[in-house]
Amino acid sequence: MKKTLVLIWQESFFCQCLVWLTRKLRLTLTSSFLWKVWRWMDTHIIQSRWVQAILDPKHLTNAYYASTFYKKGTLWIRRLSFVTPKPSLPWNSLAISAFLAVVLLIPESFCSATFLFGAFLTVAIFYFAHHRLMRTGMVFAMVCLLLTIFGVLFALALPSSAAKTLSYLLLGVCFFFLISFAIRTAEDFVKALRCIYLLLLLLCALGFFQQEVFGSTARATFLDSVTFGEVMVLLFPFAFIAPMTFSSTPRRIAYLIPLLMLTFSAVTATQSRAAFIGFSAELLLLILLFDWRYLPMLLFLAPAMTGTAIENIVAMWDVPKSYGNFFINLISAFRQVWSNGFGIRRGVFLDFYSNALTAETGPLAVSPLYFSFLLELGMLGLLFFLWYLLRLAHSTLTSIFTAKKEFRGFFVAGFAMLIGISVSSLLEASLFSPRIFLLYWGMLGLLRAARIIRFGIVH
Repeated sequence: MKKTLVLIWQESFFCQCLVWLTRKLRLTLTSSFLWKVWRWMDTHIIQSRWVQAILDPKHLTNAYYASTFYKKGTLWIRRLSFVTPKPSLPWNSLAISAFLAVVLLIPESFCSATFLFGAFLTVAIFYFAHHRLMRTGMVFAMVCLLLTIFGVLFALALPSSAAKTLSYLLLGVCFFFLISFAIRTAEDFVKALRCIYLLLLLLCALGFFQQEVFGSTARATFLDSVTFGEVMVLLFPFAFIAPMTFSSTPRRIAYLIPLLMLTFSAVTATQSRAAFIGFSAELLLLILLFDWRYLPMLLFLAPAMTGTAIENIVAMWDVPKSYGNFFINLISAFRQVWSNGFGIRRGVFLDFYSNALTAETGPLAVSPLYFSFLLELGMLGLLFFLWYLLRLAHSTLTSIFTAKKEFRGFFVAGFAMLIGISVSSLLEASLFSPRIFLLYWGMLGLLRAARIIRFGIVH
């Protein structure tokens, strides 16, 4: 019956018309000028070696592995690994959590650039000394070497303040690879989650104490309340998932109640609208994606809804307005960028912008993350950053529905963190604070570690 219908269709007049029209269109298209131009561009431009190196990462990867730098660098690192003594202290993934605790708990006045680089170098050398004969140790050393050379070369060509920004960015990327290489089992990941839980509780308790006793906005150990709010947005999803690693439901609830109450109190105490919106979005996503039956847990936020908390929430919307022709003033500021750079933190840019005003204006309140990226890294840097975030969010969301149940919570926390920080950064951000740089890339490293654990990639 099927063959008969196909034969009737092929012999029909309508089918013959379609075949004739298709041939005519194909002949017209292949003989047209535009088609010839496209064929020439595809052959000589798109398929060229330089363009394919951008479009297809395999070309760049193969060229890198075939380069003299890779061969010589690998040989040098291998020789270094043979002469590096193994420490008497055994390796433990808690070393990463200890470094994170030092970065977050040290007050801002003591947390200098030298301190951050020195602390990271200590942990990096400790890791390399234990994994020097393994593939992960070799790759980590090569990545650090590449980033160091890249940073030195750009530091010679950029203004000093802009080079300082770049150095913090490269340090954060190194921390990203260190976390993803050091945490390779589900047990190590759970340890990291529980350490984040404790760190967040300590920071929130300190911030809450600052407002209750001193009457100031909560900032814990950080420069200002905006930075502290961003830290909470980055840490909260992973801290929320930490109690979910327990098998007992009453034990989960016993750990979640103080976390929710203390974090909510600290977020409102910052009076940061961005942090409050990011925290609320994360909390809703965590409950809906992990298990909607935990929705009644939101009732435990009622005791934290005090009069002070309500006043803090109202104060979040009391933001000064922006005045002046922003674009004219920005052009004036860009004329001086090579001499001054933009440096670290939004405050530096705002001070620099204010000095370049073309007229008497009021205060400027512009500090979203994406605008900061545009200023610091340019349009290409902003587009690459957004492309990477979208790709990472898509991969994480897919893993939520395809990963095993024991790993699902890891990706729920990662996805909620990405959404929370992206939403809050539309309003205000301090990502160019050195410690925020480290923490942000560290949390992305945790996401990469979760993917490695899920797919069972070993050393």
